[in-house]
Amino acid sequence: MNISTLRKYSLTYLLIPNILFVLGWFKPLYSIPVAIALVGLFTLQLRRKEAYSSFHIPGSRIWLFLGMAAFWTFCTGTGGLSYQIADYWMHNAKYDDLFKNPWPIYFPGKEQYACYYFGYFIPPAAISKLLGQLSVEALLLWTVAGYWLALLWLYLLLKKRVILVVLLLFLGGVGHLAKVAFYLVFTQYSYNNPPFYSEIWALFDQSRWVTNQIIPILLLSSILVYDFFIRKNPADSFFPITLGFIWAIFPSIVFVLLFAVMFVRSYFYDRYPWLTVRTMAPVIVAGLAFLPTFLFLSSSDSTPIHGFIWQFEPLGEIMAEYFVGVLIDLILFFLILRELKNVDDLIPRWFVMAALLMFFLISLYRIGYWNDWFIRGYNPLMCIVLLGILRSLDHLYEAGKWKKTFYFNAVLAVMSLGVVLPVSHIGKSLKQNVIVADLFPERYPFSPLPYDGYQNTYEALLFNTHSGELEANQYLSRKGSFFERHLSRRISEQPGP
Repeated sequence: MNISTLRKYSLTYLLIPNILFVLGWFKPLYSIPVAIALVGLFTLQLRRKEAYSSFHIPGSRIWLFLGMAAFWTFCTGTGGLSYQIADYWMHNAKYDDLFKNPWPIYFPGKEQYACYYFGYFIPPAAISKLLGQLSVEALLLWTVAGYWLALLWLYLLLKKRVILVVLLLFLGGVGHLAKVAFYLVFTQYSYNNPPFYSEIWALFDQSRWVTNQIIPILLLSSILVYDFFIRKNPADSFFPITLGFIWAIFPSIVFVLLFAVMFVRSYFYDRYPWLTVRTMAPVIVAGLAFLPTFLFLSSSDSTPIHGFIWQFEPLGEIMAEYFVGVLIDLILFFLILRELKNVDDLIPRWFVMAALLMFFLISLYRIGYWNDWFIRGYNPLMCIVLLGILRSLDHLYEAGKWKKTFYFNAVLAVMSLGVVLPVSHIGKSLKQNVIVADLFPERYPFSPLPYDGYQNTYEALLFNTHSGELEANQYLSRKGSFFERHLSRRISEQPGP
């Protein structure tokens, strides 16, 4: 498999939920033209013939990464195979809602539609509907496929070094580790929940919370790098980015901002082939095809909590959390990048530094009860920063130009401490899972969280979150919204479950 084929597979993976979404959520008057436009844009990108022999994946590595994807899926708790973090109450409820209810999802108790980026759950839910029962196997296979594609991308972009792939997923979160260590050593608590999250976690740790978002984040980050710096066809990235919104809204906003910076740089500074109608037409069509999805996602009933982080109380605790949880890692990234000037031959320094600057800027503003804007939005940026760092370090090592200064190696040693928490979490998954529980039920008991533990997603949020109604209302579509009045398939038009 070469990299252009991998892009086609990844685009297919991102597209499937979007097609199902527009057909299931919108009236035929809108859904059919949008679906045709999406298929047309997809076909246009498939027809581009490219060959990059240096970016080829041998068969043995394809099978290796398939096994790694299966293990990664196991460690996330998907399908109830191993330890599940508390958010699985909501994840399971979303999957159950999509399986047992007509689309779009409607909460009769509130008399309102759901407003959420369901992308990841839609294809396995559709398979479950066809089978007539909720299929855990469909969810597992869909997840393994996504992680498999993501790992193949990272392998190619990280110079075919498996160890670099693992490091990209495990690095980040040194400040978070310091906070955890402090509470374990100096207090009677294992952890302290902050007023809202201002912390950096490794991508692997993020996947335990939001597999539904980490998969598209890794795919789109890779496609962006490939389109801009290998294919040198920046405009083609816009269509995949629009497909990402129904998967993960805040990361997709970050991707749009990144795309805008890179687009302007490529066409107006680096002087890529000048913009033409042929270049821009697919971008415009992709934007128009995305419009109904945008109107759906913007129909939220409540404005999420928002403001600069220093506008909230208790200010002292928030700023202490921010310094430890965010600034320590950002400073480490900056110090390392400062020592790696113009080392990498693929990802330019300006791009990595722009991602790091954006990383810092989005950390200053809170959106959402738990600050989902930052805690999810930084993941594409950290992926790009780590791609640049790891590629450059590998080049120094292979060229025999490794810096032997104490300062350089000390900074790297501190950054490498980030692997501790992901490794410990893998250990937890290996102890708390269905296999070990079956062999040692008394010593290591384990019970997967149910899919139907609550009547619907709204009730799962209402009764199983910190703020209850405040968080639950963020999942509601506004009564009388443009989506409800003009776009939505009416309840009376929908078949029974």
